Amino acid sequence: MKKWLKRIGIGIAVIFVILFILPFAFKGKILKMAQEGASTSVNAKITFDDDLSLSLIRNFPNLSVGVNNLKIIGIDSFKHDTLFSAPQIRLTIDISSLIGGNKPINIRKIYLDQPRLNVVVLKSGKANYDIAKPDTSTVVDTSTSAPMSLKLKNVEIEDGYIAYNDQSMDLDMVAGGANLNLKGDFADNIFVMSTELGSSNMNLSYGGMTLISKSVLDVNTNIDVDLNKMRFAIKDIAVKMNELPLNAKGWLQMNDNNMDMDFTLEAPTSEFKSFLSVVPGCYTKDFSQVKTSGKMGLKFGIKGVMDSLRMPATHAELKVDNASFQYPGLPASVSGINVDFKFDNPDGTPDKSIVDLNKFQANLGGEPLDAKLYLSTPISNAYAKGYLKTAVHLEKWLNLMPLEKNTSLKGEILADMNFEGHYSEIAPGKLQDLNAAGRIAINGLQYNSPSTLPLSINNLKLNLSPKIFDLPSVDMTYGKSTISANGQISNMLGYLFNEETLHGNLNLTSKSLDLNEWMNSLPKSTEEAPKVDTAAPMAAPIIPTNIDFQLTANAGSMQFQDYNLTNCVAKLNIANGVISIDPIKASLWGSTFEMNRTSYAHVKGGDPIVNSSIALSNLNPSKLNEKIALVNKYAPALKDIEGLANLNMNLKTNLTQEMGVDMNSVFADGNLNVLKGLINMPNWLSEAGKFFKWDAKKLELQPTKVGFTIENGELKLKDSIRMKLPKGGKMSMIGKVKLDQSIDFGGRIIAEGKSLPLKITGTVQNPKLVIDWKAFGKGLAQPYLDKGKEEIKNKVNKAADDILNKARAQAENLKQTAREKADQLRQEAHKLAEKERTEGDRLANEALKKANDEADKLMAKASNPIEKFAAEKAVKILKKEAEKKANQFKLAAGNSANKLEAEANKKADALVAEADNKSAEIIKNAEEQRNKINEK
Repeated sequence: MKKWLKRIGIGIAVIFVILFILPFAFKGKILKMAQEGASTSVNAKITFDDDLSLSLIRNFPNLSVGVNNLKIIGIDSFKHDTLFSAPQIRLTIDISSLIGGNKPINIRKIYLDQPRLNVVVLKSGKANYDIAKPDTSTVVDTSTSAPMSLKLKNVEIEDGYIAYNDQSMDLDMVAGGANLNLKGDFADNIFVMSTELGSSNMNLSYGGMTLISKSVLDVNTNIDVDLNKMRFAIKDIAVKMNELPLNAKGWLQMNDNNMDMDFTLEAPTSEFKSFLSVVPGCYTKDFSQVKTSGKMGLKFGIKGVMDSLRMPATHAELKVDNASFQYPGLPASVSGINVDFKFDNPDGTPDKSIVDLNKFQANLGGEPLDAKLYLSTPISNAYAKGYLKTAVHLEKWLNLMPLEKNTSLKGEILADMNFEGHYSEIAPGKLQDLNAAGRIAINGLQYNSPSTLPLSINNLKLNLSPKIFDLPSVDMTYGKSTISANGQISNMLGYLFNEETLHGNLNLTSKSLDLNEWMNSLPKSTEEAPKVDTAAPMAAPIIPTNIDFQLTANAGSMQFQDYNLTNCVAKLNIANGVISIDPIKASLWGSTFEMNRTSYAHVKGGDPIVNSSIALSNLNPSKLNEKIALVNKYAPALKDIEGLANLNMNLKTNLTQEMGVDMNSVFADGNLNVLKGLINMPNWLSEAGKFFKWDAKKLELQPTKVGFTIENGELKLKDSIRMKLPKGGKMSMIGKVKLDQSIDFGGRIIAEGKSLPLKITGTVQNPKLVIDWKAFGKGLAQPYLDKGKEEIKNKVNKAADDILNKARAQAENLKQTAREKADQLRQEAHKLAEKERTEGDRLANEALKKANDEADKLMAKASNPIEKFAAEKAVKILKKEAEKKANQFKLAAGNSANKLEAEANKKADALVAEADNKSAEIIKNAEEQRNKINEK
């Protein structure tokens, strides 16, 4: 008996060993197929750990495969967006599909732990989830093909995070703490799909308005799935959002060219408290103690076909009757809440849609709120009528709503707005026919809370009319910052509805602006977003061509990061898709900072371009290296300089789509005028210092004006840098620094009456000095042998030095002449380039004007609503094509202008280089002649 037990035990142990070892036989195949699939099937970067975890024990007899740290990162416009990431994914695979032949791998279950899904849809409609490569394979006869590779029975998600940002619809949804358990035999065409879905923190906003905030969602449903007909019918469903239960029934069928549906949703309860729980900001931790009264009714139905031309018949209604609520521990209540809202579309014809907010009333602790809105004929000629009236004393909110502890609030908000009219009255030249007016006023507002900066608005007035939104004054304090402003925006309605030009101006004055305080006060998300996305750089904005806006700003001081600017003045203009700033002035680092003729332009399909003229006066050069990345890249040695200098520079560069500087495109021309300065003794001079027994730790920079250019990834000096050395010595050098930070400098050291050629190579971080010490040593010993010989030698040296000095003067004159010719070439090319750009602008404006003229003709011919609707569609297409053509003109002109300047700069550089070579040859010949004299 013991023998049999021993044999059984050994057998079980062997089986477990086999189950443990066997998976590793398939590891290579699975990894290879996963890697090949990742690289060939999608237009995205997919990464995951190579060390797959395999087990036959976890889901015996199937194989369990664990994939760690999977990431799907977009490309092109989405190269900084992580579409999907998960620290752990576990797949259950049918082991028989791994054995023999080229069988597809059959996946039966998918488990995802803490996945992060980040969906982004751009305004153009391009989405980061559209990563599948087009299927160019030959059509396969499915009757004889291999079985499906996806035979799922279960999908499980634990603690997920889902973000959906659709910029084309201005829709933003975030669901945190998401859990999903999806069951069904997905290998069959007809089956029941069982779903358990939940989210502990759901948020939804549309058009900038919060619809759902920090809500808890639970959904349990069984759906009949028919993949043959692509029909999904709700068998039973239970939905609950916060305290609001919902009932739903219906079906959805996805056809080749449309979707057919019949779906209804309603709240089974009539208690107002249930509805209040889903109102953003009202669902608090002690919501169960809130006292409420009143009834509510909520219904929604949608039925019919939806395609590119039709929409289903839709009906939605919300009614609240004489409701009230009062939070525990607060003395006042919100009462008299009455809502009567309907949305109706009887047959799916879009133009028959009606939005009717017949009643929206509430009594806020004794102060009334009253609003009404009616919308009809949204397609043919939209009609809107409504009003909003309220006068709120904010002190009373402390008695109505539970606010954060230690929060104080006071002041008043007054609003009185009404409007009535048709869309046709917003057409060009007809705005005055629109019946609309209103005003908003804020007086004595003071808001203090532990989680935000103190806000104080002494007064704010905004007058609204169809043509002008007028801001006569605003006087406010936010944290340490004070702001006074006034301005106007005109043609806002024409801009929103007709894509006409928006005009505006704003004057802003501040004694002090602390932008760091503003940034630090921004609320932190309670839900962790995908890390790569939170660190993603800002996308380069495309400036609309139909904005004409001017801003003037004056600030006594402004703190941003570690920049402390004072006496700030700025004038900004936005027009024709270009931001122009002329000037920006401020005191910075104890110097005067100024930017003139600065512009930012970004044509769709091209790179953002910045042009600027920069001047810094009386600055410490070390600050340039410390604060400006471009300087740190090319001239990190400036960090060791203490002194005063002036910098003047013309800069032109392309930016990346993420607003970074494209270093290879940088073109700069300027000069650094060193007034005085000391520099730490460079390490690369230490060998020379030991030889000459220099004990100085700092060297004095001679006052000098050093011209420079940056082009094609190289910084070139036009003039020599000169320094005083200990014991009456001198040093000068000239050369270039490349983008890879390799250096190539030449020059000379004059010490103890001798001139030594020097060469500096290596990198800016590790420069190397090369001097012919052997030749120098022989000449150095001779003067001490005989005093008489020394006097003769001095005379000979003087004659030799005269030859060399004359050669240097000749060389310098040659280089100066070349520089002048080079500058002339550059200036002439710049003038021609500006003509090209002006001509491009002219052609672009002509194209836009022609399109506008044709659009006016089309609209003038339209005599009925249908023709007007068709004409409006045609006009939009016409204007988009015109803008595209205009941008092409500008882009072509810009490229031609850039080419002209680039060719001129190339010729100019060649002239300078030729002069430098000839100068070097003249000096070399003079040095050889001087050496021969010295040898005699």
